[in-house]
Amino acid sequence: MNIKRLSLVIFLISNYAHASATDDFFDLSLNELMNLKVESATKIEQLLSEIPAHVTILTRKEIENSGYTSLIQALQHISGIYIEEDTEEVFIGMRGTINGGIQFLINGVPRHPSLQKGLSTVEINRLNIPIKAIDRIEVVRGPMSVTYGNNAFQGMVNIITNESDISSAMVSYSDKSSHDIFLRHSAKVSTGQLTINAGQHSEYGFEGHYKDMMSASAYAALPIESQKTMKGNFGRTFDYSEFNYNDNRLTASLLYQKSQYNIYPTYVPINDNKLSNETWQSSLQYRYDLGNSLKSQTSIILSEEKYNIDSLSFATPLLRDYQKQVSSKIELEQTLTKVTPEDTSLLFGYRYRKSFDLTNDAEIYNGTEYIFDNDIKISDTEYHDIFAQSQSKIHDDLEVMIGVRYTYLPNRYYANTIKDKFNSASTDVLYTEDRNLFNYRAALLYHRDNHEFKLLHGTASQDVESSSISEPKKIQTTEFVHSFNADNWSLSHSIFYNLTESVLRRSLSFDGSNFITATNNDGKWETLGYEANLALSYSQDWRFEGSLTLQNTDDLTSVLDIGYSPETLINLKAFYNSGNNTYALLGNYVGSRKSDWEYVDTNNDQVIETIRLGQSADAYWLLNASWLHRASEEFKLQLKINNLLDEEYRYPANELSDLEQGLIGYGRQIYFSVEYSF
Repeated sequence: MNIKRLSLVIFLISNYAHASATDDFFDLSLNELMNLKVESATKIEQLLSEIPAHVTILTRKEIENSGYTSLIQALQHISGIYIEEDTEEVFIGMRGTINGGIQFLINGVPRHPSLQKGLSTVEINRLNIPIKAIDRIEVVRGPMSVTYGNNAFQGMVNIITNESDISSAMVSYSDKSSHDIFLRHSAKVSTGQLTINAGQHSEYGFEGHYKDMMSASAYAALPIESQKTMKGNFGRTFDYSEFNYNDNRLTASLLYQKSQYNIYPTYVPINDNKLSNETWQSSLQYRYDLGNSLKSQTSIILSEEKYNIDSLSFATPLLRDYQKQVSSKIELEQTLTKVTPEDTSLLFGYRYRKSFDLTNDAEIYNGTEYIFDNDIKISDTEYHDIFAQSQSKIHDDLEVMIGVRYTYLPNRYYANTIKDKFNSASTDVLYTEDRNLFNYRAALLYHRDNHEFKLLHGTASQDVESSSISEPKKIQTTEFVHSFNADNWSLSHSIFYNLTESVLRRSLSFDGSNFITATNNDGKWETLGYEANLALSYSQDWRFEGSLTLQNTDDLTSVLDIGYSPETLINLKAFYNSGNNTYALLGNYVGSRKSDWEYVDTNNDQVIETIRLGQSADAYWLLNASWLHRASEEFKLQLKINNLLDEEYRYPANELSDLEQGLIGYGRQIYFSVEYSF
C-alpha cells in the first residue's frame, strides 16, 4: 500500500478514535528542567542550574514529539551544532568549526577514541544509536579536557539509554525503502535494572547525479564504466546492540555497533565501495560510599574498533584499493568525590589509558603493479592523567569552580611501516618534545531570583592523527552565559571566544599514479560568537522554541577564510497538542560554507599554492514535520516527513569527496512508524 494513502487513512481514524493519553504533552516545565540533575558534565551529580558549563538537555519526550529519525538529526536541531558529510564521514560542527574532537559518552562512559596516531577512522559509528534507545541527550559546549582528557576538545555529548523501565518494540518504513527496527527490554533484576536495546537503521542514501556535482571537465573525463548517479548506490545500514545492568553500586554494559555503506573515494566509483565499521565496548563501574559524604568510583573500559574496506574501485576499471584499520583500548579510572553540607563539592581522580594493536594497512593496485603499499603498526602507547576539581559557594548567590588536569604523555611514538610489495620496511620514531600536558577550567556562577549568570574559561588539548607530529592541538575558551527561567518561558544567551592553536592541515592529491601528501600544524584560529535560545509554552497545548547562533572564525595564519564554517545557524520548533495527537514543525537554517583550502605544488616545481577544494555551498532551510498519535497507553503511531519542501542543499567538497559543486544532501523522505510498549 502506498505509504501516503496509509498515513491518510490512519490520520482520519485517529481523529475519531478514543484513547487514554496518560503522558503529559511536556514532561517537564521550563523551570523544572533547570532542576534536572546531571552528572556527566563534572562527574558529580548537580542541578542543571549549578553546572559550571553551558549545557543543553533533550528529554525523551521532546525527542519523541519532534519526530527525529536519527541521533544525527536530533543533534542537528540543537543550537550551535551543524552537520557536514562526505559519504564516508559525518562531521559535527560546534562553535564555528568542525576541526576538533567531541567526547561521546553512553550512560556516562566514554566511547572509543575517534582520533589516534596513524589512523584515519571515522566518527560515524559513535552516532550509530537508535533514536528510540535514547532517554536523554546531554550536550556540553566548550573544552572538557579537565573532566575527560583527550577527545573532549570542543565539547561533550552524553547519550542516556538506561533510564526508562518501559519495554517497547518499534518498526518504521519510508517511501524510499529506508526502515527502522527496534526492540527494548527493561526488567527488574535483583536490586537493579537490566536494559537491552537492539535495533537496525537503514537509509536509502544520497541520490545526486554526478554531472550536477562535478565540474563539466571532470565529468567529461570519467571512464565509461563509472557510475553516473549516486541513486541506489549509497545506502547505509546501522546495527546496534546494548546490554546494560545498573544498581546502586554497579553498572555493567556491553555494546556492539556496526555500520556499512558505500563511499565516494576521491573519484567516481565504478563498482560499489563498501566500508564497514565495527565497535565492541564493555565497561564496569563500581561505586562505594566511604562515609562522611565521601564516595568512590572505579571504572574499567575495554574497547576495539575495526575499519574495513575490502576493495575500492575508482578512477579506472583496473585500479583497486583496500584499507584495514584496527585499534584497541583499555582504560582504568579511579575517582573520589565529596559534597559537604556547605555545598562544597570536591573531585579527585586518576586515569590510566593504553592504546594497543593500532594498525593501518592499505594498498593500491593499478592492474599491472602495486603503486602504493603501506602496512603501518603504531607502538602501544600509555597515558597517565591526574585531575581535580572544586566548586564551592563564596556567598549565598555566588559560586566559584576551578579544575585542573595533568597528562603525562608517552616519550615517543614508533611507527613501523612494512611494504611487502616493494620488499622494504622502516621504523619512524617520533619523540615527544614536551611530555607534560596541563589543562584547566575555571567558572564563576551567580544566581539571582530566576536569573543565572556564568563566566566560564578553560582549555583543552586534542591528539592528532598524524604520526609525524607529536604536539597536540590546543584550544582555550572564554564564555559568558545568562539565562532566565520562568514557568512558561525561558531565555538563554551567551557570548563566546575561542583561540585554537596547532591546527593540523593535511593535503592530499592524486596525479594519476601516485598520492602526494603533506602535513603541518601551524594553523591558528580565532572564533567569536553569540548564541541565543528562547522557549515559550503558550498554553498547555502550544510550545515554541527558537535558537540563533552568530559566529565568525578567522585563520590568523592566512588571509583565506577557513572551510566549513557557517556564520549563521537558526533552529525553530513549534509543537501543538490536541487530545491524543501531537504535531511538530521544525526548521533548521545553515548559512553558506566555503570548502577547505590546501597547500598544493600543482606543477611539481616546488612552488606551493593555496587552492579551494570546490565551490562554496549555499545557505539552506530544511523543514521537518511530525504527527504523533497515542492510540492507547501501549500503541503509538507516528508520521514523519524529513525535508518537507524537498529543498536541494549541498555539502562542500573536502579531501575525500572532491565534488566541485558539492555533495547533494538527502531529499524529502516520509516515514511511518508503529510503536508498542509492554
